[in-house]
Amino acid sequence: MRFKITLPLLLGMAVFSASACAADGYQDMKFGTSTATVLTQANCTMEEPEEAPVGKMYSCEDFTFASNKTEATLFFVNDKFIRIAIAIPDEEVAKTLETLKQKYGVAAHSSQKEMQDVDLYPNKTAFINFDNNHISLLKTSNEDAQSSATLIYSAENIEEIPSHAAP
Repeated sequence: MRFKITLPLLLGMAVFSASACAADGYQDMKFGTSTATVLTQANCTMEEPEEAPVGKMYSCEDFTFASNKTEATLFFVNDKFIRIAIAIPDEEVAKTLETLKQKYGVAAHSSQKEMQDVDLYPNKTAFINFDNNHISLLKTSNEDAQSSATLIYSAENIEEIPSHAAP
């Protein structure tokens, strides 16, 4: 799966605290909901869970996004849903970016040069954050300079999860 390459980046991505969060999950999957409930709502074929530094993560390759089947990884801590990362098909990146800008406004972003470097050089990363930094569109390039985009929704209180939390 493509997420194996960017997993450390997804797990280590800092999420800034904010006083309000408009997104309380992704579609019907609400943050804080139990693992069993969210896995049913995801409506895709989940692989066996993997242990993450904090909690567990489940992945599938047939998650529906904008009428396309794509990869998704869901993260849970203490049996609670905290984050989803969705591989965005290339043909949906521009539309997804525009929709997020209109709905949430841009909270933070990489420089124009960093954005361009992802398309030109290997092993580069750029981001655009929305909704007080709780939604991120992450663009990365691999060692062959092939770029991909990942949409990440994170729970508002994710920065409060202790690093020693039980899986």
